[in-house]
Amino acid sequence: MDRYLSSEMISPFLFGVGSFSSIALAIGSLFELIRLITDAGLLGAAGALAAAGLGTAAAAAAAAPSLSGPYLDLASGAG
Repeated sequence: MDRYLSSEMISPFLFGVGSFSSIALAIGSLFELIRLITDAGLLGAAGALAAAGLGTAAAAAAAAPSLSGPYLDLASGAG
């Protein structure tokens, strides 16, 4: 019985280990590629913003239209 359970559980376990490892390697490679691109300055102003940590949040806040009326501003809590 133990041999049967072990043989039935080894395939999903190896599949999980393989998928986790491949995703971890892909993410590591992607971050390395992004670092090389930003260090080389290939993105221009967008690369400088991303390197300074002012990426999407600051750009989205600057580009968001201000709503007037009975709307609640979720960023500041003002309504």
